[in-house]
Amino acid sequence: MSKLETLAADLARLCVVRREGPKKARCQACEAPSSVSEPATLFFHSVRVAFPFDPLPPQRQVMERVVRAILRREAALLESPTGTGKTAALLCAALAAQNHLLERGEVSKVVYATRTINQARQLAGELKKLPYAPRVATLASRIHYGCGYDRRKCKKLIQAEETGNFGCAKYRALAPVHASDIEDLQGPGCGYFTAKALAEQAHLVLCPYNYVLAPSSRMDDLLKDAIVILDEAHNVEGIARDSGSLTISTSELAELDHPVAARLLDFLDSINPERVAAYDWGPRRTPVSEFFSQLQIDVQDDAEDERTREILRVLKMARNNPLHYAVCVQPVLGGVTRANEWLSSRPEFALQLSVWLLHPGVVMDMLAPARAIVLASGTLSPMDPNELGVLARRAQKPMSAKHVCSSRQLIIRGLTFHQVELECKSQQLLTDRRLGFSLGRAIAALATTSPGGVLVFLPSSKHLALASQWRQLFVGKDVYVEQDFDQFHPNAVLFCKYRGQCSEGINFKDDQCRLVICVGIPFPPPEPQIIRKREYDGHNNNYTAQAFRALNQAIGRCLRHKDDYGAVILIDSRWSDPSNQRRLPTWAKLETTDNLSALTGDLKRHFDQAPAFVEIPYKQRAKL
Repeated sequence: MSKLETLAADLARLCVVRREGPKKARCQACEAPSSVSEPATLFFHSVRVAFPFDPLPPQRQVMERVVRAILRREAALLESPTGTGKTAALLCAALAAQNHLLERGEVSKVVYATRTINQARQLAGELKKLPYAPRVATLASRIHYGCGYDRRKCKKLIQAEETGNFGCAKYRALAPVHASDIEDLQGPGCGYFTAKALAEQAHLVLCPYNYVLAPSSRMDDLLKDAIVILDEAHNVEGIARDSGSLTISTSELAELDHPVAARLLDFLDSINPERVAAYDWGPRRTPVSEFFSQLQIDVQDDAEDERTREILRVLKMARNNPLHYAVCVQPVLGGVTRANEWLSSRPEFALQLSVWLLHPGVVMDMLAPARAIVLASGTLSPMDPNELGVLARRAQKPMSAKHVCSSRQLIIRGLTFHQVELECKSQQLLTDRRLGFSLGRAIAALATTSPGGVLVFLPSSKHLALASQWRQLFVGKDVYVEQDFDQFHPNAVLFCKYRGQCSEGINFKDDQCRLVICVGIPFPPPEPQIIRKREYDGHNNNYTAQAFRALNQAIGRCLRHKDDYGAVILIDSRWSDPSNQRRLPTWAKLETTDNLSALTGDLKRHFDQAPAFVEIPYKQRAKL
C-alpha cells in the first residue's frame, strides 16, 4: 500500500459520521457544530432545508430549483442577481438534499467549483454563517500548498519515496489531519496530497473549475454521482472551449522533446509561406479528418512534461470529435497574429498551429456521470442550453430569479442621442471625432449627478485612451482607468473595459459605485476563432450572447446587496431596438430617451430619494 493509500485509509477510519438532530452530518474527529442556533426551516419537494434567516424570494427560487435538480438528476441553469444571497442558497439547498439522500442510503458528494482558487477559499467563510457543518476539502494546485515542484518532478520524487529512496520530505511526512483551508495544510506534510485524500472523505469539496472542466486535471472519481455546482457560470462556455483548445508556435515545438512535437514542427516547416492561408480545416472548409490524414501521427503516446501532454490530449480530442473542431495555421510576429500578411524575408516571423474546440458540449459531456449539475451566475443569460452537449437533455428550463431591489433603488435608462446619434460601435468610437466629443460630454454630465463613484465601461482596452481626451470635462471628479482601480474612490470616475478585472471579482460596494455607465454593446472582435465558431453554429446566436453576457456582467456591478441603491445608463442608439432590450436580464426594465437634460434630472431625483427609501426595513419596503 502506498503512502497516499495509507493516508486515505487512516482518514476514513477517523471520519466516522454522526448526526445531531436537524444539523448536518459532521466529522466526529474534526468538525465543530454550526454557529447558527435557530435557523429557519423550509421544505422543497419534501426535503427539509435549514437556512440562517428567513430567505429572500430569489433565495427560495434558487433552493427549490437546486433541490429539484438533485432529486430528479437534472441540470439546473440559474440566474440570481448580485446581492440576492445566491451562494448561501446554493450551499444550503445542496447540503440539505445531500442529507436527504443519505437518509435514503444514497451517498452523493457536493463539488462546488468557482472561477478562481481565491473565490473557493472565500466560501469557507460563507460556510461558517450557515446551519450546516460538513467535512470540507479545498483542492488547489501544488503551488498553493507551498510545493515548488512541477507535476513531472513531483512524480519522480514520489516514486523514489515509494521505493524506499530519498525523495520528497513533505510526502514522507504525510499524516492524517483535519483542515478545510489551504493555510491549515501548509505544515510538515504535503498539503497537496493531504487535500486530495481529504476530498475522498469530504461531504463538500471546494475547487477551481479545472478540477471539474479541464480534461488534464479533472478528477473523474470525484465527479461520479456527485452534486456539481458551477458558480459564476457565465464563464463556463468559454472555459470549456479553451480547455479543449490549443495554440502552439514553431518556437515552442522546437523546445519539446517528443515525437509528436517533432512531427508537428516538420509539418509546419514544410508549409510554403505564400500558401499559409490554404492550411485551414473545419466547418465549411476541408474536414478536420484530412488534417490528421496529412499529419500521420500517433496521439496515444504519453509524455512526462505538462505542455506535451496538453498537446496530445487536445489532438486526441480533435481526432475523436472532428466535426466539433477547427484547425488552422497562421503566421505570427512577436506573438501577434498576422493572418493576412507574410513577409518571407523577415526572419522574426514564425508559424503557429491552432486547434480550436467549437462546441463546449464536448467538454461538458464529461460531467455526465454527475448526479446533478447546477450552473449559477448573477448574469447567466442569455444562454443556449444546447451548448451544454448531452446535459441539455437533462436541463431544466433556465430560471432568472427576481431582484431584491425595487425600481426605487435601481433605475436603468438608455440614452440614444446627444447632439448626434449615439451608435457606439467599436471602430466609430475610435475614428468619429464628433461622436467621441458628444459621448464624452454626455458621460461627464451624467457623472455629476452621482453621489458616489462612477464606473464607465468601454468596449476594449484601446478605447480606454478616450478617458485622457475627456478628463478635462469632469469637473469635481477624479478620473482613473482600469489599471489604477486601487486609487478609485467614491468621488471619482473609473473607466474600465468589458470582460476586464473591474467587470467581475471586485466588490464596488455602496458609495464606491452609485452609477454604472455602459457604452456600446461589446461584440467580440472578428478574430479567426470567433469566425470559425459562427460558421460552425450557422448563426450569430452565440456571438450575440457573448456580447450581452459581458454587458449584463457590467450592469451587475451597480447593486451589491438588498439595501443598496444606484443607477445604470446604457449609451447606444441600438437600445431603441426591442430585440436588444429583450436580451437584458428579466429584472432589468429599460426605458430609453434621447433627452440628456431630462435624464440627468431623473438621476438627481433618484439619488435624492433612494437613501431614505433603503432606510425602511426590507419587509416593509417590499410591500410599497
